[in-house]
Amino acid sequence: MTARFLEKPRTWIAAGCVFTFLLLLLSPYDLAISQHLAQIDSGLGQFIRRYGTMPFIPLYLLCLTILSFSSLRTRFPALSLSASAMIVQALGHTWILTSLIKHIWGRTRFYNLAPDYSDYMSIFDFDSGGAGVSFTSGHVATALVTLPTVMVLARMNHVQAAWIVLACNVASGFFMAYCRILAGAHYATDVLGSMALACFFVPLSVYLGERYLKLFDKKNTL
Repeated sequence: MTARFLEKPRTWIAAGCVFTFLLLLLSPYDLAISQHLAQIDSGLGQFIRRYGTMPFIPLYLLCLTILSFSSLRTRFPALSLSASAMIVQALGHTWILTSLIKHIWGRTRFYNLAPDYSDYMSIFDFDSGGAGVSFTSGHVATALVTLPTVMVLARMNHVQAAWIVLACNVASGFFMAYCRILAGAHYATDVLGSMALACFFVPLSVYLGERYLKLFDKKNTL
């Protein structure tokens, strides 16, 4: 079993294109999907809304711990590069890019729509600077924050680990996406947009993570 294709940037770009295609394909049915799936008072949906991203806080702290100690960086090169790439993914995609896109689109969440859905905004509508923050999903972006680790592990020939981390990302990403639609917080295109951006961002996160790691090690040798 090979994981060579997982280390190639074009694989992640292709995956991002697939999710973008699905986004466009499902866009005419966005409102209907939410009407069918959303249960705003769902206990699961509300639990994920409040606590869904909290398990990732210890993960970020672990990444920062690994990066802070040269002995750990030297002893665990795959983990240190993964940690660096994950921090880039978290800052670049999950925080900065997602926040910027939310502000540009200004899409109203499903649970904030009028009873007759007259203020529904499709994925092609914009209300820049508006109060809506539906597109894209920060929760889904967080659920996929470890995706760069897959590329790192594949590059370092940790095949089994790469597949395991990929499987965990697929499971957590789709589970989070379902829960956010269930809560009425996002439409199908919102979560697919986050998945596409997460995949597009993976090669950049690994590249910048590697450069940051080298600069960090160089600084500590001076």
